[in-house]
Amino acid sequence: MKKNQRFAETQKSAGKRRSALDALDLDIMEHLIEDGRMSLTDMARELGTSVGTIRKRLARLLDEKVLMIFGQVDPNQIGFNAYAQIFLAIRPAIKIESVAAEISQLPEVSFIAQISGEFDLEVNVMCRDNEHLTQLMNEKILNIEGVHHTMTNMYLKMFKVAQPNLHLLYSPQNSD
Repeated sequence: MKKNQRFAETQKSAGKRRSALDALDLDIMEHLIEDGRMSLTDMARELGTSVGTIRKRLARLLDEKVLMIFGQVDPNQIGFNAYAQIFLAIRPAIKIESVAAEISQLPEVSFIAQISGEFDLEVNVMCRDNEHLTQLMNEKILNIEGVHHTMTNMYLKMFKVAQPNLHLLYSPQNSD
């Protein structure tokens, strides 16, 4: 089965409500993951298509929110020296979504997800220092109605921060 056929099957089975992605869409995304500042002209040349085609595909990927373009910074290089993972237990469970919505508005939050297990939410935060993290916990997070208890892990050193590898979507193990 060809790369984009496997991907289409994977996408279909995932039940996504968006236009079908094909090999060119994946190639555009891979190029942007590798070099987010690549010009459309260079990309079109490398992919053997027109700039107009790349522009239209890119616009569709952005409109459908399949692709987001943003700058990624190294938190340590710009003064965020307390990067932490916070697990939150929410009681009653019916408050999980409202707590998540409130926490997602905090400027320190870089990631939030509902999880299974002892805790209900995982939150990643970037703070200037330990004092800032302590203030965030004590004055904001712990005062949100529904937060029952927390556990915080500090990231001491980051070794890899990456975007998803698109090849995993159409690798041979995804075929029948």
